[in-house]
Amino acid sequence: MIAQRKRAQRRPRQRGKAEELLRYALGDSALGPVLVASGAKGVAAILIEQEAEHLLPKLQRKFPAAHLIDDQRGQAGLLKKIVKFIADPARGLDVALDIRGTPFQQKVLRAICAIPPGKTASYSDIAIKIGAPRAARAVGTVCAHNTLAIAMPCHRILHKDGSPLEGYHWGGNQQLMLIAREQSSKNPARKMPRPR
Repeated sequence: MIAQRKRAQRRPRQRGKAEELLRYALGDSALGPVLVASGAKGVAAILIEQEAEHLLPKLQRKFPAAHLIDDQRGQAGLLKKIVKFIADPARGLDVALDIRGTPFQQKVLRAICAIPPGKTASYSDIAIKIGAPRAARAVGTVCAHNTLAIAMPCHRILHKDGSPLEGYHWGGNQQLMLIAREQSSKNPARKMPRPR
């Protein structure tokens, strides 16, 4: 377990807007330190980094208007499910996901979520699937801002020729390793996360 955690600071309330509460917990996963944050609609963030101290600042940057609450005990069950899912994505993840963004961004993420474990697609494949064949570059931008690591499986997006993406968060070798691990999984479950 991660030894030290920084406490989130209360952010000033924005006039006329109800403050969003996100409860988070930190743990260790097969890919490194992980932070899971959830709100009223479900899991809003699954963040994985090489260094644990980068997780909370990243959550604060991704959700600048939210009140972040360190809730290790209350989020323990959810964190455990997600850590197991990271270790074996083919097992499925039966949790509600709070998919945010414009209607276009949500369409992209839902299409990516529909890619089965061990299978791949390209940005242009996703653009065609959502009915916007000229939007391959915009699909790439959506992937770059994904806050739901592994649950929104942007690692399953490769170039048309099957080569890894240069800008993938953990690097091309890690991307190919994640796909190979899914392909070799002996667990036949294919339950996908539930978008909300």
